[in-house]
Amino acid sequence: MPLSKILAFEQPIICSGSAITVKRDVFIKAGGFDERKELHPSEDWEFYYRVSSLSKTVCIQEPLVNYRNHGRNGHLKIRNMERAMKLVYKKIFSTASPEIYELKSKSYGNLYVNLSGSYFHARKTIPFFRSFFKSLWYNPLKIMYFFSRAAGFAKIKSWGMAFLYLFRSFSSSPGFFFRECFRKIIGNKKC
Repeated sequence: MPLSKILAFEQPIICSGSAITVKRDVFIKAGGFDERKELHPSEDWEFYYRVSSLSKTVCIQEPLVNYRNHGRNGHLKIRNMERAMKLVYKKIFSTASPEIYELKSKSYGNLYVNLSGSYFHARKTIPFFRSFFKSLWYNPLKIMYFFSRAAGFAKIKSWGMAFLYLFRSFSSSPGFFFRECFRKIIGNKKC
């Protein structure tokens, strides 16, 4: 998988850190697994990035392990994931080649899109908006992604109608659109 796709968070990279297999020489050359507590729950992603920068990687599209979901899964602690990924990106971009450094804004933009979705589904309003606006700061074109998601919530089939819906929503009441999206998520309860 190309490093640019991994770094830019453009598609799922690994399903579970417990399902990665690496040759011993590549593991040693990559410097091993960074076990610093502050990188949790993103230490597997950071390791996979380093391995991918040294060797060809392949993703097998079939289940190899069972992943148990419970209330203490690391990926459920969104704030920790945000903090860890910012540290990982800081580490990567501080020593990046010019062609990798060019992906910085796109990478942060996509990271914040993912975080905004996680916060949205966790019903954490303020972190959702913070991540939403950060994603637009790094990559203003991500507004199209949010428009398409909004159109899906409103069950609108054309882009023109989606823009009209959003324009009407924002012009009549700035919070209307987001209240409607949250109502869809939480089951039409008053926001």
